[in-house]
Amino acid sequence: MESLLSRRFPFLPRLASASTRRPPRASSRSGGLSRDPSGSHVVVVGGGLAAAGIASSLSRLAPNATVTILDAGRTVGGRTASLTPREFTFDHGTQYISAKPNCPLTNDIAPLVDANFADYWDDTRVGALSTLDLDSFTPLQNKQLLVGVPSNTAIVHGLLATHAPHATVENSSTVVELVRRDDETWRVLVRVREGGHVWYRPMNADVVLLAVPAGRAVKLLRDAGAEHLADVAANVKYTKSLALVVAFDQTLGLNFNGATLPPEARGLAWVGNDSSKPGRTRADGAECWVAHATPEWSDVHSGADPSEVGAEMLDAFRAVLRIHSEMSTAHCRAFEWGAAFPINAVDSPTFDAAWALGVAGDWTAGPRAADAYRSGLQLGSLAAEHLE
Repeated sequence: MESLLSRRFPFLPRLASASTRRPPRASSRSGGLSRDPSGSHVVVVGGGLAAAGIASSLSRLAPNATVTILDAGRTVGGRTASLTPREFTFDHGTQYISAKPNCPLTNDIAPLVDANFADYWDDTRVGALSTLDLDSFTPLQNKQLLVGVPSNTAIVHGLLATHAPHATVENSSTVVELVRRDDETWRVLVRVREGGHVWYRPMNADVVLLAVPAGRAVKLLRDAGAEHLADVAANVKYTKSLALVVAFDQTLGLNFNGATLPPEARGLAWVGNDSSKPGRTRADGAECWVAHATPEWSDVHSGADPSEVGAEMLDAFRAVLRIHSEMSTAHCRAFEWGAAFPINAVDSPTFDAAWALGVAGDWTAGPRAADAYRSGLQLGSLAAEHLE
């Protein structure tokens, strides 16, 4: 198949097709590059926690490398990104990060508190309902909950600003094709959206590191001819997750701000009051809540009309939490995470020195935010060794 590059940029030299490309011969020195690493350009595809981990490792271990993060979203964050419709703020993905000892993500977020990128959520009002009796709420024990300020989007912003300050982030930039060149570099085709305009831009890279969901990685890897890496990603399966974001005009007056719910909660698994998080208290008393559905409910309703899903989830929310229908809402929307949690994550991220190509993300480590970040740190370390 003719390359997208040659179709959109006919003035560029033709590149070998995926079926004829061969991985370059790595140098004998730690499987690394034979060129001067001070001029190396590393492209990171993705803008979530795994990408932040990659950039952090490269900043420490390969400080002379140029790092560019290409993120398809309007802002970095991945599942820690937040929705901000009108004057409301919703953490519709990751609700919080549990601070744990000897955890790289916890250690790297700690400086963000002093820098006002993060703070601790009151854990005495976050816990679980054992039954549908609201008095059955039990708070978490001996846990510290970290959240971003003024939204969870600040977590990745803060990690990059603190631990990878020289990395360049390009948002609204979707990588649509990777082509391996005979001179042992990559040509990356990027679709850029800005305002109502779309254009394509080619970019050169010495190393490409993918920090995207497995399904997205499969397409890029197969198009690049890296079938051995694509086959690994293709075996990974995810759960889906439907989220409801709803703003009420007044406080709900509940005795908790976040709770996991019992199985009989009409398909809901979690409810959280984002307005109770640090830096988000509203002067008008309105409250922004997020509800997550169970994987089973999400799977059944995946792909349904968002307005119908939102209405059904709001009905369940009101019923479970005993919220009267007279209590009006100012905003209500359903959101679907198509790749929420990996079911069968592989053991570790992979870096192929012969291809100067690697993959990381929760699907290479585990379902938690800390797993995704750790995978990025590990892949960044492998890439830095390659650049020595």
